[in-house]
Amino acid sequence: MADPSNTTSSTPQSPEDILLARTVIKNGLAPGSRVQAAIAEHSRLRREGSDMALSRVLVARGILRPDICAQLVQRIKEHLATVHQAAPTAAATPVAAP
Repeated sequence: MADPSNTTSSTPQSPEDILLARTVIKNGLAPGSRVQAAIAEHSRLRREGSDMALSRVLVARGILRPDICAQLVQRIKEHLATVHQAAPTAAATPVAAP
């Protein structure tokens, strides 16, 4: 399985982006290679000054449906808000897909 946090780009991914990518792959919503390609595109866009979220890249590339992506992003935000206070290392654990 591809590791979304291990990119060759010089643009680091946010914890939210890493968790989104890991969750998509772990739950079988998309192959790791497609998620890695979206991460590479996201990194390129960020280097060019865009603030487009990884979630929007995943939807624009047809990797995730908008409704599924929105649910994942919401769950990840809730997950991070909950675990960040208690145990920062637990924040990297993928969440369940909708």
